[in-house]
Amino acid sequence: MPFQDLSLIDCEALQKDALESWKRSGSKILGYVCSAVPVELIYGAGIAPVRMIGREIPIAAANSKYTNYSCYFARSIYELADRGEYGLLDGTVFTYSCDCLRGLVDKWQYDFDQLYFYFLVRPQNSDVPGALDFFVKELHDFQRSLEDFVGKKMTQEALQESIRLYNSNRELLSKINGARGERITGSAALELTFAAMLLPPHEGNRLLQKAWSDLPSASLTFRGPRLALVGTALSNARLPALIENCGGMVVADDLCTGYRAWSGSVQPEGDLLRNLAAHYLHGADAGSQCPVMSTKGRLPARLNSLLSFKEQGRIDGVVFATQRYCDPQQLDNQYLFSALGDRNIPALKLEVEESVDASQTQTRIEAFLELAEQRRNN
Repeated sequence: MPFQDLSLIDCEALQKDALESWKRSGSKILGYVCSAVPVELIYGAGIAPVRMIGREIPIAAANSKYTNYSCYFARSIYELADRGEYGLLDGTVFTYSCDCLRGLVDKWQYDFDQLYFYFLVRPQNSDVPGALDFFVKELHDFQRSLEDFVGKKMTQEALQESIRLYNSNRELLSKINGARGERITGSAALELTFAAMLLPPHEGNRLLQKAWSDLPSASLTFRGPRLALVGTALSNARLPALIENCGGMVVADDLCTGYRAWSGSVQPEGDLLRNLAAHYLHGADAGSQCPVMSTKGRLPARLNSLLSFKEQGRIDGVVFATQRYCDPQQLDNQYLFSALGDRNIPALKLEVEESVDASQTQTRIEAFLELAEQRRNN
């Protein structure tokens, strides 16, 4: 079946072809790391935004030139840049998302020469008085910086069209991810999510529309435990694929390279910068806010989202997949894991680094799936 097998989605080849075509047209490309960067502004300026999510590669330069006391996600991004694999980028946009990536910012500016660099300041508490107004001003400054870079003003129509394009992107990803376990595997859905972030939005939408159109009405006969995958950033879909090989299925997620990247939409009418600021500051809902946010009630809202999945019968358990050295997610995990245990909901903690070692992880996943199956049947 189309898009049911990860081997059918070559993200790197798709990205290379799309970006080379974009460059031949004379347009610029900016890389960004965090899902909190308002990509609509970048594309509205006529620039292709491409998310940098790292890759499963051996780390050498990053350990000596950057630090080995950082998550693999950040180190793999540095490693790829050191190899010259971000050579098509004209620049990068960062925002404060965690200490690991904040530490990467200074080293990035020092080590890599690019035509453009921008650090976007976003409030860490979305509910304090003035947070939204402050962020609107930051987006104004960001817009002016992009306009200076390309040498022309961004029109209201261009920004509006960019917002609509990304809203379509999110809607397609919502449909595809909502069909996990029924019409598409969780690993293939996550791989499509990655592909959409690695491509300019018009190319990403074309891929997603084809994927959605190709999905048959009922292609899977899956009956095993259905899981939610909770964590920060994953660079590939190997963990969901391993879970599938063990007899489970990831049908929901709370990942910054998953749900938090495509949830919600931006109002395309009215004060567009304020609409963007509200979306990227507050998230689609309180439970979708990043673990680095200190907004009051954020953590109980994350728990309520998981409990809602369980109460609706959508999931039978939760897998926490956390990057080593990801302190914000580790702190959240303590609360969430304990709260799920108090409610007799199966939960498993896994630490992910360079790759998911099947020989060490498979037995734990199989035992966990057996427990989730027993709890479901009791």
